Amino acid sequence: MKNNTLRQIIICSILYFIIGAAHFYGYKIYFPKHNFSLFVSLYVGFYLFAAFVLGLLLYYFEKTSHYIGFLYLLTSALKFALFYLLSWPVFMEDNQIENTEKISFLLPYFLALIMETYILVSKLNKI
Repeated sequence: MKNNTLRQIIICSILYFIIGAAHFYGYKIYFPKHNFSLFVSLYVGFYLFAAFVLGLLLYYFEKTSHYIGFLYLLTSALKFALFYLLSWPVFMEDNQIENTEKISFLLPYFLALIMETYILVSKLNKI
């Protein structure tokens, strides 16, 4: 892995956790009585899955660079489906989904998606 790609991964990771911490503390200030275990597990889970997928795609990048887009879309759909299936029952415990729950699910998903996209696009542009 080149030095530039590693630098991009580190910068994206730092930004991911800064935005996640800001979201966490903002949520904690406005909703102090809520349970934060799902919130933290969503951020950590999306980050770890994104890191795994990104590592996998970068490992196979040279061999399958013409299939990277398809693999990326497949893993993104898998990530969304997996976390949707895992978090949906927790969100539906009270038979309604609030906007805060939607944001708690979609913000880490889109942050991880943007991080993966940025790194892969910059790598693909160098071909």
